[in-house]
Amino acid sequence: MPVNGQGAPDYPVVNPESPRSGVHLCRETIFTSGSLAFICYAKNMFSNGGETPTGVKVCLKITAGIKKGRGSYGSTRVFGETISFECALQDLVGIWRVLRGRAPRYSLWLPLPGATPKALDVKCQPEASDPYYLAVSEGDLSISVPFNEGAAVAFQAVMLAVVRVLYPHLDLQVAISLPVSYTHLRAHET
Repeated sequence: MPVNGQGAPDYPVVNPESPRSGVHLCRETIFTSGSLAFICYAKNMFSNGGETPTGVKVCLKITAGIKKGRGSYGSTRVFGETISFECALQDLVGIWRVLRGRAPRYSLWLPLPGATPKALDVKCQPEASDPYYLAVSEGDLSISVPFNEGAAVAFQAVMLAVVRVLYPHLDLQVAISLPVSYTHLRAHET
């Protein structure tokens, strides 16, 4: 998003008290063998280490965690390691297709400059008791979380929230039928 000529943003700054921290607009979390959260995430963008935000990024953020010991899931100290992804719109489309039964699998490999590469794999295994499965890895750490149809529906709702924030002009029925493809979604921009 552009900024006006006075150096002040033309949009509301996300989290003005801590502008370098993002905010969760909505979130669904499940707990099975680990934790898995789908988050509609917004954060300010900065260019060249500047102090004034130059835009806002809204994306699907996926965070998976592994249990490190005894304790209730409500305790943040229960999880030892987590891996997070900020998914681009085309990645949201790939994941959406798996959760809607339009594709059996979606994989993503993120070779990040100066950081350990990350991988994400989402698949549907209709014969399993928990038919959906999401695996993430970063370096030597791998986390796999199976989940059921109820969680898949909740995760789709978060993904729909991302689409609605990015494309508020879309009719709800159009947004629900999307994303069939990234090209189809881009065709509905004004």
